[in-house]
Amino acid sequence: MIAYIPQNSAYHISEQDTIHSFDYLEEKTHTILQVHQKTADPRYLTILYPRSLSSCCNDNEVEIPSFKTAVASGGTAVIISSKDKTDITWLRDADEKFVNFSNSSKEFVCDAALGYTRHTNQLLSHFSIQDGSQLTLNERMIFQSSVPVDAGISLNDTMYAGFVSGPESGYTLTIPLKNRRIKEATFAGNSIQSIIKNDQATFALEGKAELRVIFEKIPVVQLHVIAKVGRRESNSPLRTRVGRSVDFSVFTFTKQDSSDIKTIDDYQWSVPNTLLGKTNTHGTLELTTVAGINDSISFSYGESKTYFRLITTPSKIEIVTIDPPSLKIEPGGTQSFRATALDKYGNIIVRNFGWHVVGDIGTIHDRRGDFQASNNPGEGWIIAVANTQLIFSDVGASVQGTGKIIVEQSQPTSYVLYPNTPNPFNPSTQITFETPKSGHIKLTIFNALGHPVEQLVDKTVASGSHTVSWESGKNHSGVYFYQLRADSFVARRKMLLLR
Repeated sequence: MIAYIPQNSAYHISEQDTIHSFDYLEEKTHTILQVHQKTADPRYLTILYPRSLSSCCNDNEVEIPSFKTAVASGGTAVIISSKDKTDITWLRDADEKFVNFSNSSKEFVCDAALGYTRHTNQLLSHFSIQDGSQLTLNERMIFQSSVPVDAGISLNDTMYAGFVSGPESGYTLTIPLKNRRIKEATFAGNSIQSIIKNDQATFALEGKAELRVIFEKIPVVQLHVIAKVGRRESNSPLRTRVGRSVDFSVFTFTKQDSSDIKTIDDYQWSVPNTLLGKTNTHGTLELTTVAGINDSISFSYGESKTYFRLITTPSKIEIVTIDPPSLKIEPGGTQSFRATALDKYGNIIVRNFGWHVVGDIGTIHDRRGDFQASNNPGEGWIIAVANTQLIFSDVGASVQGTGKIIVEQSQPTSYVLYPNTPNPFNPSTQITFETPKSGHIKLTIFNALGHPVEQLVDKTVASGSHTVSWESGKNHSGVYFYQLRADSFVARRKMLLLR
């Protein structure tokens, strides 16, 4: 025998320290001892274990297992490993209700005073417990009884069998089905009935005897989900408008041709918060009012699971806005217009808008919304066409939109004399000037010697931009000057006449 004892010369054990030895099914494999330290009294877990664990070895060879302390809370646990088997033996602290221990990716929780589990080729193949009522592995129930019992169970895909000892007054024992159905179940050689619920079987037992449960696999159940919005039915994925009500129907089938398909109601579903609206009942979902959500609802039935993907789109157009909402622009100026369509929840609806001009104010690109003002003053409107709706930009329209588009010359803020065009010229040229207010002005042509040649303007003019033409007549080629005088403002520019 090999004893696993923490390295400390102060430890002392003796035969009378044995508190339990597993001998169910006449399999004496583990002995759990209570070990005392001479100078104190803490408890440690000690395992007496057969030296040879495997039949793989030759007569002259034995396989010596490895021992290490397991990560545990609420008690002490030891991991014993061989080539194809891994055992975990534990002892729960007296003042704790549960012991939690783990090995690699396997996490156990048990309320038994002591026990052990065996994994063969990574699969749980046996467990033994004393004075316990539940055992879970990775949060999945392995064993559960209504009162503490002793048990030693071997299990695989087709069998769950072993010794169970409980009170003669009766108790219940629950085991997992794992998508299997019971072919035969006996206790003390007598057939027993079970209650099936949530993929678990519960038996009513009395006293101690051999439990034997034989399973047969249930054909794999396939799930199919259909969503209905109004009169329209759809498979996954479904694109639908926000705020609508969606009804789901769930079907199961096992045959490849779906000939045994049927509707079920006792399925489980999980709706992500991104899709939830104001109300939500089993099988009916009121969608969120947020567009652009792409998420999935999970549906499960037993071990079967499937997903249904929903994509939310905006509702119908409620408002179209045009930017800029109104405009004053100079003749010949340019401006790019942009439109936004919103539904009643404020979701932006992406649409290709058509653009039109009302009034003799210029032209606009029918797709891009690029506006070119005419050279003449005027007033008009811009129309944005979205989803067959005409949205006028007039302030008097029944929907939100832009105001009038006004083409007019901007008001000068100072006196300005512009270069003449063309320059050089023959025989005439245009001279433009601006005045910020109405008043008397003089526009005079001078020759290169500074002598006046012609008085083009000598009168009161309104504020704004003005253009006059000078016909050179019989004047000779050469340099000429034109001068603007208004109040205290005087400006002079040069031009060239070429014959």
